[in-house]
Formats: sequence, structure tokens, C-alpha cells
Amino acid sequence: MICSLNLDLNKRYYNEDQQNKLISILENVKYISDKDGTMHSITGFIENFKITITETRIYLNGSLTKFYHGNNVVTLTKEEMSPAIKRLKQVTGLPVQYAVIRRIDLAINIFLEQPYYIYLPYFEDSYGYIKGINQYKGITYRKENRNTTSEFVIYNKLAEVCSQSPDVYNVVKVVMNEHNEKGIMRLELRLKKSVSMQLLPNGKKLTLPYLLSSKVRQRLAQIWFKTYRSIDKKCKPILSDPKGYKEMKDALAAMQIKNMGKAKLMRSIDDIARRCRWSAKKKSITKTAFYELFRKSIKSILPPSYIELEQKILHGEELLKWLETRN
Repeated sequence: MICSLNLDLNKRYYNEDQQNKLISILENVKYISDKDGTMHSITGFIENFKITITETRIYLNGSLTKFYHGNNVVTLTKEEMSPAIKRLKQVTGLPVQYAVIRRIDLAINIFLEQPYYIYLPYFEDSYGYIKGINQYKGITYRKENRNTTSEFVIYNKLAEVCSQSPDVYNVVKVVMNEHNEKGIMRLELRLKKSVSMQLLPNGKKLTLPYLLSSKVRQRLAQIWFKTYRSIDKKCKPILSDPKGYKEMKDALAAMQIKNMGKAKLMRSIDDIARRCRWSAKKKSITKTAFYELFRKSIKSILPPSYIELEQKILHGEELLKWLETRN
């Protein structure tokens, strides 16, 4: 679920000894100076976290899931949040509980019954978003306004793992073959600005311990769902194996409703009712009948891969857990 974090730890929360110990354990250390030779910052890595040390603060940028599990194909559950934060504190020697979260990514990996490319065309250009191309044959949706605070990214997770972590890829492929799975789609919400404002009331600063709060986790999941639902999906209706005349008739009616659009159909019924002087009861019964027909028949006209994707996303075990109100 929670993956990448950008953390900002103010100098008031750590001392020089802690900073020096941190520098001593960094890998690939670089000392960066200004043009006049003045030291600007020190950068390095602790496992997958990039550490940047300046005169006034320390920045930690990385994936908490990779840090805890060694990869982010496996989900970081809400029960693992606390031990993951404790481990980050132990390894860095820093009081990371005081670090302010400047960016946070919430993602799910969907294991697919068909290859990844089969599902990608379902994601359409969407009102209010700029649709772009991302790495690993992916799509990025950004809000059209300049001050956008988030983006939603969809990409081929299996291709990324193959490129970056061949050992992990080999293990994942074995597991996928056992379950007859053909691909992995990652759907990632990236809150890149004004994170505290989006997740906390009254201008509070979002620090790491807030990730243990059920309200914050719930708010994150709600934003993920809201963003996913705001992206238009489209697939070509099909007529899949009707059992008889009635099923075929209902499926054809559902295809027409889908092509026409439910809102347009309801307006048409309003016009007909007005012209033909229907009673309010008759109009209501007609609308309900068509709505129920569409609801019951929609699955019979949608490609199985589209239904699979929607069901796995909207009934994802980890997302539903994060939407629970209790800790």
C-alpha cells in the first residue's frame, strides 16, 4: 500500500553526533559544494533510501515497502507499518518519528489473468486530466491545473521488476506460474505536494506516526478510490454466450443503454413521460426497470478481462482493510 515517502527532518530533532554516525554508514557518499566552494549538502544511501544532509535538515527519500520487504511487489500491510517505521529509526539512528512527510505514494499491485497489455486500452482520456506516457508501457494522469498536488500512474510492474531486480523477478514468476497469472498492473497514487493539507485537518504537519492512524489511512484509501473512479474506462461491448432469447434480448438492450449512456436514457424517459402524459408512478417504474435490466445484464456484455480488473481493484483485500475505521 504505502510505498515511497519523502521525509523532512528538521535539525532541532537531531544532534551532531547522530548526523556524523549517519554519514559514517552512508553508501555512495557525495559531497556537493556551491560555486564558491562552500559545502552545500552530503548525499548517500542507506539500503534503498536516499539521504540528503544540509545545514538545517536531513531528507530521506525512498520506498518504505522496499526498505521493509526488500521489494514492493509484496504489499506493506497496515500491521507492518509500525515495525517498518521502527526499523527505519534503528537503521538510520535518527528520530524519524518527527520527520514531516512531503510526499507519499499509495499503490496496489493487481495480479492479472492475461498479459498486462490486454488491460491498458481500457483507460481513456479523462476530463480534467492530462494523460501522458510513463515508463514500462504505463500511463500517467495529471490534473490540468499547474498547481496539481497529485498524479495517478498505471504501469507494467512485472516489466519494472524484470529490469531492476532480476532475482526478485525470477521468484515472482515462479509464484505467478503456480497461480496461472500472466501479468502485474501497478496503480499508484502519488501525493506530491500539500500532503499534510490533504490528509490532516487544521493545518497540522503530517509526521510518520500519523501513518498508524486509521483515519489517515482511510483518507489515503478514499483519495485513491476517488481518483481511480474519476478516470474514464472504456471497453467495446460484446455479446458473450447468451443462454437463450431472453438473455440475448436483455444483453442487446444493455448494450444499447451503455452506448447511449444511462443519463441520456433517463432524460429520454422524462421526455416520453411528459409527451405521453405518464403518471409519476409509471415513469418511476419504467426508470427502475431499465436500471435493473442494465445492472443485471452489464456483466454479459463486458469483456471478462475488464470485469476481472474492476473486481480485483474494487474488492482488493488490502484496500478494503485500509478503509476499515478501526486500528
